[in-house]
Amino acid sequence: MRSNITVSITLCLIAPLATACSGSSSGREGVLRLDATTQTLQLNATFHRSNAQEGTWHLLVHKDGEMASLSYFTTDVSPLLFFEKLRALGVEDENTIDCDNMGAELATTQGDLLEYSFAWDGSDGRVPLHDLLKEYVPDDSETPKRGLQMHFGGNHTGDDAKHPPAHDSGCLACLYTCCAGVTSNSQANLTLLRQENNVHRYRLRPDVQLADRTRVQVFIRKKG
Repeated sequence: MRSNITVSITLCLIAPLATACSGSSSGREGVLRLDATTQTLQLNATFHRSNAQEGTWHLLVHKDGEMASLSYFTTDVSPLLFFEKLRALGVEDENTIDCDNMGAELATTQGDLLEYSFAWDGSDGRVPLHDLLKEYVPDDSETPKRGLQMHFGGNHTGDDAKHPPAHDSGCLACLYTCCAGVTSNSQANLTLLRQENNVHRYRLRPDVQLADRTRVQVFIRKKG
């Protein structure tokens, strides 16, 4: 959103992804790894603690994207590579949110549900997104907790139509339903944020010991 989340999968052409085939690639598109056994994508990212404590819209953004300075995590993986490799894994996107309907009261990201988890030196294994972040409901809000459900929205025709998806903003993952982020949270949207005077709900849990600029590994897989 403009206003304020190593593959080369060696996509073995002979064997299906479900086999032990796994691989990595690097280049201008970044480095994205595949664990073909668990059907999990892995990328490296840098954590930005002040953004995570204050709360923003942007969970995971390419390091050169317009929204990088507002993100919880930045990565060298491009939104397009991320999109392509999710599709290659058989994850289905819906591509239903665009910048015209994103402000609708009932706007919600669709597409397959994803699991995000994070690991870093000193973490106790992989930390699920809902254990990394806490949802804070503003005192004057009439809307109770919504939770976090990250979906593969796709947005291959939504934002940055000349170079989709999210080429300019750089958004891989957003914490509100978004026309830019390749993936985003279906449980909150722009209408909710405006009703709550642009106070962001999703923020770092106070007990999470994760220092600014820590390098983390981000894991993404289809839920279920």
